[in-house]
Amino acid sequence: MPSRMRRWLCLAAVALIAIHVNAHASMPKHNRRRDACTEDYQQSNVALNLIQVSSSDVVLPRILCFVNTISPNHATKAQAIKDTWGKRCDKLVFLSNVTDNTLGAVAIADVPSDHSHLWQKHKASMQYIWNLYRHDFDWFYKADDDAYVIMENLRAYLRSPEIVMQQDVVPLQLGHRFRLTDNLTEYYVRDKHLLEEYQQRWPHWWVFNSGGPGVVMNSLFMRLAVQSFPLWTCLSDEYSQTLPDDAAIAFCMAWHRVFPPSTRDLSGRERWHANHPRKTCL
Repeated sequence: MPSRMRRWLCLAAVALIAIHVNAHASMPKHNRRRDACTEDYQQSNVALNLIQVSSSDVVLPRILCFVNTISPNHATKAQAIKDTWGKRCDKLVFLSNVTDNTLGAVAIADVPSDHSHLWQKHKASMQYIWNLYRHDFDWFYKADDDAYVIMENLRAYLRSPEIVMQQDVVPLQLGHRFRLTDNLTEYYVRDKHLLEEYQQRWPHWWVFNSGGPGVVMNSLFMRLAVQSFPLWTCLSDEYSQTLPDDAAIAFCMAWHRVFPPSTRDLSGRERWHANHPRKTCL
């Protein structure tokens, strides 16, 4: 495995394209981080050694990566992304609660930065990126600051015939699919009229892409999502305190009959992973 990937194993995990790593309950002190990363690699190397990285010579398609973060993570998690996989994006933008010119972070105004308002921040970040960059890129990768993306593999997948034949005609959001149970659906959608309409159309069906490893979206998906945010069917800001943002965007797009497709390979293996490599493979 290339040394550049081993360097940041507090963030990295096994995946063909992208992974999510849950943060430890208490972060180690600065002088213990090297030991923590070494231990993490030793415990995960069975899975990590399965990674195969595609050729880095491919320069298309053009991918903008935008990462949601907060100011306490600028010098740690966000900087790690900037130093590693973020360098292989065609453009990298951090969206935060404060502007940080050194990192390249932009403040998202009028949106609380706490965990209870992720749906508001999700919508605001997509709106910001679409307004400024919609004409300049083919794909848009949304991630949090605890994700690791193998950009070489992502580009190879986006150049595959199965994706190329759809990218200009179908709104696409690609990632790792989960499904909400009926009781969680009823808990998250407090508007009973909206819930009833949804369940009449799609009973027992709320499938979404996990936000953990991130998702990649084409221009058609970005445009339709931004246009849909003000609609009643797209869940208003009042739901932000209870609603996971990754599930919310799927609910919003379902009304347009846009659902997350399978991204498994021909052998049934996942390309995106929502868990640590030890939980994925061991």
